Amino acid sequence: MPNTIALFNLKYSPNLGDGIIALCLEHELRRHFVSWDMRSIDLAGRTEWAAPTRGAGRAAALTLLNQLPSWAGEIVVRTALGVEFRQRLLQFYREGVRGCRFAIFGGGQLFQDGDLNFPLKVAAAAETCSAAGVPFAIYGVGATASRSQTGKRLFNRVLTACQRDVVFARDDASAERLRGLGASRAKRCLDPGLLASDLWPSSTRLPVRRPTVGLCITHPAVLGHHGGTTKGSPKALLDRIIALIGRLMDGNHIVVCFTDGANEDELFLARCHDRLRETEIIGDQVVIWPRCANPAELARLIGSFNVVIAHRLHACILAHSYRVPSIGLKWDPKLQAFFDVVGQFDGVLDFERTSNDVFACRVAAALATPFPAERHRAALKSARAGVRELADGLKKILANEAGGPEERVVA
Repeated sequence: MPNTIALFNLKYSPNLGDGIIALCLEHELRRHFVSWDMRSIDLAGRTEWAAPTRGAGRAAALTLLNQLPSWAGEIVVRTALGVEFRQRLLQFYREGVRGCRFAIFGGGQLFQDGDLNFPLKVAAAAETCSAAGVPFAIYGVGATASRSQTGKRLFNRVLTACQRDVVFARDDASAERLRGLGASRAKRCLDPGLLASDLWPSSTRLPVRRPTVGLCITHPAVLGHHGGTTKGSPKALLDRIIALIGRLMDGNHIVVCFTDGANEDELFLARCHDRLRETEIIGDQVVIWPRCANPAELARLIGSFNVVIAHRLHACILAHSYRVPSIGLKWDPKLQAFFDVVGQFDGVLDFERTSNDVFACRVAAALATPFPAERHRAALKSARAGVRELADGLKKILANEAGGPEERVVA
């Protein structure tokens, strides 16, 4: 029976960006553990990619949580998850780690406690590992500033129990927050999603007369719940999107509206489609892209664009992987943190305050001046090096525990 590493993540989330992270980390780890199995354990208990079914319900739930005091939101989430843990999740975690030699939590924004969803799930999974005698590491995660004393205690418990020499966050601010939560040796790595172009190589983009701009649509309830920066109404955001599309069309661009796949984002994309029809600006210059069925489809779609504009972090990370220029839309500090890590310090714009003319100029500049190839190669090289450092750390721990030789690394 082969040795197995468990990977706690959100691999089968409707938000396919989470699946991108999981698959890229699995792929790169296999280069270092050539004879081992990788077993992903979705923290929500999912086992496959499925089309979203509860977009309206999730958007309403996020809106409600945004309006509740933090203590009330914690009660709601704890009560809902308590039932799910008893009925399903704890057994799912136990079965997942059975027979594993090691576990890794990551990547993704797992260390956020705006509500108790992630603290409760990550802590329960970590306790399952400890009970089974399975050591675990943290890799490629994002961490937000703590907003809950309960969440802070749960995360401290996780970071106290993990293997402290193998804790990696995907940006400097997240690494500092993990250190503040108890992981004193937390280091920075680059997001594994940057390696998407290794896993799904893209054909070379040919020069075109009408460049394609990929516009990633995100539901305002998500922006308010996780980022807390969007103060306008859904109608105001919709108006802003339609106006930007019109300006890009004036610049002779084709605009492809798409989502990362999240249920609520698809719902908002449908509203955008309806508004475009009402304003009669839908045509051969505007495409509403059908939801991608899996991470590979999303990666190849983004790799085909000439420019990407997005709130969603992994739309921008995928663009960078394929050396597609991207413009981030301000909402959550994690977006600016990513652009800082790859050296694009002016890569994020405030969607509510930036004029359409400025966006048009930035798109034109991105098309005229591609991201330097040397810096792009350096970012991907650094992402690979981070996984190598993780693998080397795991092998040292396993060798010390077993008293045997380390698994061979394949360059």
